[in-house]
Amino acid sequence: MFRKLADTYVYGNVHIALAAVSLTLFTRDILQLPMRTPFVLFVFCGTLFFYTVQRLLGMLTEKNIHAVFRRHYWNSEHRRLLFVIALISGAATAWMYFDLLLISQVLAVIPGLLSLTYALRIIPTGKGWIRPREIPGVKVFIVALVWGITGALIPAAAGGKTGLAWSSGPVLLWFAGVTAMIFALTVPFDIRDLNYDGKRLRTFPALLGIRGAIALSVFVLALFPICAILIRQYYGIVTPTGIVTIIAWSILSAIVIVGSTPKRHEFYYSFLIDGLIVLLWPLLLLVNCVQGFLES
Repeated sequence: MFRKLADTYVYGNVHIALAAVSLTLFTRDILQLPMRTPFVLFVFCGTLFFYTVQRLLGMLTEKNIHAVFRRHYWNSEHRRLLFVIALISGAATAWMYFDLLLISQVLAVIPGLLSLTYALRIIPTGKGWIRPREIPGVKVFIVALVWGITGALIPAAAGGKTGLAWSSGPVLLWFAGVTAMIFALTVPFDIRDLNYDGKRLRTFPALLGIRGAIALSVFVLALFPICAILIRQYYGIVTPTGIVTIIAWSILSAIVIVGSTPKRHEFYYSFLIDGLIVLLWPLLLLVNCVQGFLES
């Protein structure tokens, strides 16, 4: 029963949707942004919808992939559940979308379109039609860009004139940091899939080797705390506890990334690495609590 619940939680995309919520709340507190509860629900439902749709589209465009990974088998066995999740989360996302400010609506279209077209064969080549994720080296950048916009630019835009402008210096620096962070966390997933589609998609592990891909991932991850430090240095926005949280989280993430191999269980990636994003906001709350206790 526990295994079934865990599979549903992870492969049903609830885990990754909570990761998006955690990143959104983390951005809110780091940049001290005003944010309404409906926007947080919009992020959760939107992430749940687009990831579920990608799973459904994947089953339509790929044949017999369920035998490769447990997640593929779970998806193929729970198509009806995925369809219901997509229907409900999609309706909720559409309803809350029209409650956003205009600039938030415009920005939200970009990751939405990228997410929908990510798994569709829309690019013509000499050998037929391919999906955007099949362009050599592009897959990681698409994922990082989608999360960077969703986790940095849109939360800033959602606050309107009462907070930072989405195009302001600190927000753009934060966008760069979040994009780099997601890039670093996405590379291990290509390590997971190396023996399945690494050479076909020419991912970083296929081009650089596993050690080279891990080194690249850790190097790019270091840009996350650097961007946060620059925001504090030049704009005085990020608090010391925020810096401590980001540095501690980045060290933990680097350790997990270094442990990536194609032989790891799927939960190492789908639960643990995605769980690092889920950890962001609770870790910040914990560090703030410890600081308050030490100062009392």
